[in-house]
Amino acid sequence: RDVPNIQVKMDAKKTIYLEEVEKKREGILQNAEKEVLEYFPKKVKELDEILQGDVFAVKKMEEVKNDWSAVCPNLEKSNGPSSDDTDVLPAKRRKTEDSAPTAMSQPVTVQSNKRLTAMIDMLKPILVDIAQRLNVIKSWIMLLVPKIEDGNNFGVSIQEDVLAEIVKAESDAITYLDQLNKYFFTRGKMVSKVLKYPRICDYRRAIDEYDEKLFHNYRLILLEVQNTYLCIHDIIFKNIEKIRQPRNYHTGSLY
Repeated sequence: RDVPNIQVKMDAKKTIYLEEVEKKREGILQNAEKEVLEYFPKKVKELDEILQGDVFAVKKMEEVKNDWSAVCPNLEKSNGPSSDDTDVLPAKRRKTEDSAPTAMSQPVTVQSNKRLTAMIDMLKPILVDIAQRLNVIKSWIMLLVPKIEDGNNFGVSIQEDVLAEIVKAESDAITYLDQLNKYFFTRGKMVSKVLKYPRICDYRRAIDEYDEKLFHNYRLILLEVQNTYLCIHDIIFKNIEKIRQPRNYHTGSLY
């Protein structure tokens, strides 16, 4: 006897869910296009200002270099063999020195590279922001794709091409985020070598080279993000009519 009541409740819940889905769909359709046409150009200008600012400026690259004086005090003034001399040390002696590293007189705290840390702190929210916005734009175009039919699919192919560019850009942003997260762990392992073998200059030089390389990499990532905003805006702006209405069902009369 309760079956009709249960069915009514299920239909009511289904209606509520469908209303929520339609509300979400309408929200994406209303906001996504405005985001591409208005927000993306503003973001291009904003990122250009960041690239020219103090944190990412190439002229400030000297600040990327590390100061090893606190980690290896008076090392250059010591009377022991230099890094060049170690190349000609007997194999047995080199092995002994490597297996018995110079002990630190007291615990040493090795600071992170301040310039690269500042770059990472700025890049992370930028990458998260573009990944989220591209996800919304992707949903917008997918919601505009019409049902599958034979013929008259030129506009649909344009939608698919634009979607492919957006998916690739979103994937790149996530990959860049992963690279940022790995920086501190990788550098920490390299620093541990410096603490274990403070007399081997190559370990310190390796960290300096690593930091310098990542300085340029992070600038390139920011440039890629700027180019993504620019190119996605450009391709959507040029094809906006076909994206909005991929199929035209109105055919003119021959007479």
